[in-house]
Amino acid sequence: MNWDERFKSEGLDPVLRADGPQAALVASSDELAYLDERRSQRIPLSKINKINIDSKGLLTIQVGGKDALSVSVQGFQATDLKHFFEGLKPLVSEAKQKAVQSAQAAQSASKPAPKPRPVRPAPQAQPRPQPAPKSADPEPEASEEASEPVRSSLQAESRGLIGRFKLLSLLIVLVGAVFGGLQYTDDPKALIQAAWMFVSSIFLALVVLVLSEVLRVLIDQQERKP
Repeated sequence: MNWDERFKSEGLDPVLRADGPQAALVASSDELAYLDERRSQRIPLSKINKINIDSKGLLTIQVGGKDALSVSVQGFQATDLKHFFEGLKPLVSEAKQKAVQSAQAAQSASKPAPKPRPVRPAPQAQPRPQPAPKSADPEPEASEEASEPVRSSLQAESRGLIGRFKLLSLLIVLVGAVFGGLQYTDDPKALIQAAWMFVSSIFLALVVLVLSEVLRVLIDQQERKP
């Protein structure tokens, strides 16, 4: 059989080949084919897991742990088969690498491209509010208005204190007079003590009156101030 015409009709571009009288083995860059007079079987190189030829000349090719091809190669030349399968190993390895790269490229292409982050405009600097010009007049008026009730309260308390001082001086005189009168007796020493107590109470009352008067004068001076 003219295998060249058969390969052309099957669309095969042989890289490796082993011809027998009734069949042929062909390996292209991406698949392995077995052809006989009636049929052709093709197996992608990237899916081949195991190739074995037993002592009876039975060729078995496994894909995914299962037999994908099981044929007899007794009519083939041993040297042709040896060269064929020695050259087939690097072709299978290369096909597997291409399959892995293609799968990775397809996976990368299926992932949506990340959306670009929107560029936020830079925040514009806001002008700082200028402080209002300080007025020289309102603040003193406010302080004077705030201090006026305090001054009036202090003056009222001071006048009340003056009244208490006067009342205290009167009480001192009364106490001295009462105790001095109780000590009235014929005893000269007791009379001296009573007189001394009465004089002391008058003196103390005068001191209190003087203090109250001084305080009154100070208050009057404060009231006259603007």
